[in-house]
Order: sequence, then structure tokens, then C-alpha cells
Amino acid sequence: MKTWHRVFLSVCIIVMLLIPAGCSMLSPEPSAETQEEAPAVEAQDPPPAEEPTAAEAEEPAVEEATEPAAPPTTEAPTQTEAATEEPTVEAAAPEIEHSMMPESGVYFGKQFIFECNTGYNFASSAAYRIPRACDSWRNNLLERPISQDLLTFYPYLDILSAMAGYDPDWYFVSFTLFDNSNPTDGTPFYYFVELDQNLDGRGDFLIVAENLAFNKTDWTVDGLQVWQDTNKDVGSFNAVFADAQKVGDGYDTLIFDQGIGDDPDLAWVRRNPTQGAQVEFAVKRSLLADRRSLLWWVGALQGTLSPAAFDLVDGQADADFFGVDTTCGWPLGVDGIGYPKQCYVPVPTPVPTNQPAPKFVCIQPPKPTPDTCWIWFPEDCEWVCYN
Repeated sequence: MKTWHRVFLSVCIIVMLLIPAGCSMLSPEPSAETQEEAPAVEAQDPPPAEEPTAAEAEEPAVEEATEPAAPPTTEAPTQTEAATEEPTVEAAAPEIEHSMMPESGVYFGKQFIFECNTGYNFASSAAYRIPRACDSWRNNLLERPISQDLLTFYPYLDILSAMAGYDPDWYFVSFTLFDNSNPTDGTPFYYFVELDQNLDGRGDFLIVAENLAFNKTDWTVDGLQVWQDTNKDVGSFNAVFADAQKVGDGYDTLIFDQGIGDDPDLAWVRRNPTQGAQVEFAVKRSLLADRRSLLWWVGALQGTLSPAAFDLVDGQADADFFGVDTTCGWPLGVDGIGYPKQCYVPVPTPVPTNQPAPKFVCIQPPKPTPDTCWIWFPEDCEWVCYN
């Protein structure tokens, strides 16, 4: 081989060897370091990625803890308010102290009202027929201590008689019921007295006892209220008579509520200790400014009693109103007849005074014989035998 060929070949070999070396010099070991660093970066990447994830996981945990915490925060004031209100109500209710109580009722012989005895005539096997003479819707006189279908009799509503009287401190009104019982199904029931101080047929005061227990034989104010009509609209357009339309607010002012009022001893009620079927009311005479003349009447009702609804027949449907018994009125402290709502008083036929006096008085002797033929003739004062 020629000498120049060898020189060229040697140069080429040297150049080929130098080119990789030069490349190595251009990027000295960085690729290796880079390769070594890459895994390090990859190893460090997860923690930053996990930190937000943990933070995000913590945020819902905080929200879940916050959301349940809100309701207790909302309920706590309610419970606190309730706990605060209860003592307030108890503290606001003053203890009622009584200083005056009636003793035995005082009743006058002329103050007596007879009532129809529905219980005596009632027969559960057939529909009961209300006697027309006992029940007059038009005249606000109701004898309906029975159900609307006329099949059930309520003995604790059937008033048989009533009476009244007074002593120096109290007016007394009582009435006797068919028996001493209460509703077996818990239905509310009421006994009431109306007092008319003007004798015009419109009640001025309503004394009403709610759910008087059959064994309540001591004077009590429990369940007892006294209402007043301050604007004279009890009875709507026509006092006593039933009005198709109810106007006014009836007994509009509550002046005594179970001992709460200006006078805690104003009114009392009880069952007579010796006759449980008799309900007795006592009200202070100061209620009517010690008035000595008034009209009074009583009633019994079950269901709902609204003082604003009086008179009970006003604006009501005759066919729908049952479970009630009311009486006519009677004057107390005054004589006379013809007062509005007064019970009917038959006027006796006057006996002529110009009749000649009898010449003799005939006394009926025994029959002349035991025979059945004898007939007595008082005008002739003799027995006559007809064979």
C-alpha cells in the first residue's frame, strides 16, 4: 500500500474516534445525571400530589363535622327557650288565696221550676219523640238531652227541676238532674246559669261550669267561669225568641276564670253532698250590686259551648241542635207574671162570688146493701139502685 493511503486511513480512524469523544464532551454525563434525577423527581411527585388529596379529604371531613353541628346549635336555643318559658309560666301563675266560701245553699219555696222528665219517658228500643209541650225552639226552650237520631239518652243533661234563693252574701241556684253521672267517652259537658238583672229576657251574666266531676261535692272554682254581656246583644234581634241570624258577640267579657279575677271568691260550684244529682251554684251578690230582683234560668249542654253564641237558638238549625236541656226563667225577689222568658203560670178561673151558699152539706153514707146496683148521686145526696 502506498504511503499516502496509509496516512489518509489513519486520519479517518482518528476522526471517527474523535467524533464520539466530542459528542461526549458536548454533553458530559448530564444524561446520566438526568436519568438519575428523573427517578428522583418521580419519587418526589407523589407527596405533592398526595398533600392536596389529603387536604381535599380533610375539607369534606370538616364540612361533615360542621353540618351535624349546625342543628344542635339551632335546637339548643329552642330547648333553652322552652326551659326558660316553663318556669316563667309557673312563676306567672299566682297562688289563689280564698277568703270567703259559701256554706249550705238557701232556697225559697216559690223559687221552683218543674221540668219535663225525658229519662222517665225514654225507651231505647225505639226512636224517642220529644213532647211538643216540653220543647219549643221558637221560645228558646229546649228539652233535648238526647242524640240527634233520638236513640241515645244523656241522663247527666236531663234537668228535672231547678230552684233559687239567697242569703246576705250569696245568690244560690241549683238544679236536679236525672242521675249523677258523667259522659263515658270523655265528651266535654257544661252546666250553666244565666242571670238577667233587668228582667228583660236578655241574660246579663253567664256562670258556667265545665266537666263537673260526679264526686265533686266540695265547693270549688275548678272549671268555673263568669261571663258578662257588656253591650246588651245576648239574644240577637229578639230576646227570648229564636232569630234566623245571629248578631252581636253574646257574653263578651270574661270576668272570672277559676278564681282569677278581681274577686277570687266571686263564684263557686259543687254537687250536693247528700244528693249528687243536684248541681249547686253560688255567686256573690256583689256581682249584681246586691240587686234584690232578677230573672234566672239554667241549662246543660255537651259538646262545645261558646259564650259568644248566646242565645243558643239564634242562627242555629233546629234539626241539628241536640244534647242540650234548658229551662224557662223565673223571677227572684219580685212577684208577678208576664216577664220575658218567664215560665208559664196558669191563671186560675175566677170563682163567681154571687152563687148562693149551699143550704146543707151532704156527706156520702155507705151503700145500703153490698149489691153492685147502687149508684151515688151527689147532687141529690142519695144512693139509687138500678137492677
